[in-house]
Amino acid sequence: MTADLVSGIVGAGAAGVIVLAGGVDLEVGLLAAISGLTFAALARRARLEKPGHSDPTSLATALAFLAVLVAASFDAGREGGSSRADWIARGVGLTIIAAGVALRALAMRALGGRLGVRLQVREDQALVHEGPYKWIRHPNYAGLILVAGGIAIAFSSTLALVVAVCLWLPVLLFHIAREERMLIERFGRQYRTYMSRTWRLIVGIY
Repeated sequence: MTADLVSGIVGAGAAGVIVLAGGVDLEVGLLAAISGLTFAALARRARLEKPGHSDPTSLATALAFLAVLVAASFDAGREGGSSRADWIARGVGLTIIAAGVALRALAMRALGGRLGVRLQVREDQALVHEGPYKWIRHPNYAGLILVAGGIAIAFSSTLALVVAVCLWLPVLLFHIAREERMLIERFGRQYRTYMSRTWRLIVGIY
């Protein structure tokens, strides 16, 4: 199958699952549409990436993040009315989501648009020290954490927060650990030195 066909199927599937979880609702529809387009773009990029050794945790991480979206949709579809607190939560959540998207954009810019979808190390790969990579080793994942937290807050979804903390975050941290082992194997002392002067995800904390 072509990359466009695969991406279309993935995007439609992701959007469909989100709608099924939340039902016919404007907010759920927007979440489904944005998520579907995002998953379609990621699937297309993955199909177009140069073949090589790929780690299965890449797929597990994506599916776990989809579970966060489905959980948020489920809670949103069963929410009754919109109080002032709900609107405040939406504003705070959207602000956090915007911060996460901005951080991912900065990471993409520093990488020159070469952010990979599959977890693999290429022969022509080089370490990047510009942009947010000056301080944290995985700004793309840090941005995703902000997006996941922002979605849970914006939808006032306790279930999404539980799924993010108990399912997606452990899978993501395992994924990051495997990625760092691969980078150590590829770059050796150079990457260890980089690790010694940077934080993994949060400056000053972790």
